[in-house]
Amino acid sequence: YNRLPKGQVSEVSIVLDPMIATAATIKATVSVLKRWGTGKIIVVCCLASRSGLTALLEAHPDVTVHVAAIDEVLSDDGMIVPGLGDAGDRQFLTPELDEVEMTANAEITRKRTLSASSEMEALAQSPAKKK
Repeated sequence: YNRLPKGQVSEVSIVLDPMIATAATIKATVSVLKRWGTGKIIVVCCLASRSGLTALLEAHPDVTVHVAAIDEVLSDDGMIVPGLGDAGDRQFLTPELDEVEMTANAEITRKRTLSASSEMEALAQSPAKKK
């Protein structure tokens, strides 16, 4: 998703990201800003994993990074350990789901996935319309 104004290059871009875990998102953001033509990029974040910070600086050594804290461990599923949880949930005070709600959400997601898979299979098997 990119809504940068066309033809309006910025000399300095400051990117605010609450957490850098694997650095995939921030590396993509910096790449977009570079293609856009920004002169200097500054990244500011609250928490980063050591490996994510290393990955960002290896991919974009010209970027200035300010980080409040670095956690050493990144879990197998790409979460900072101990981390601070989901930054969006904390920011918007999203309540934690109980076990019943998590089970219900998983069932809804499974049904949607199965439904989407069935639709894709039906489309793949249907003959192409001739114009």
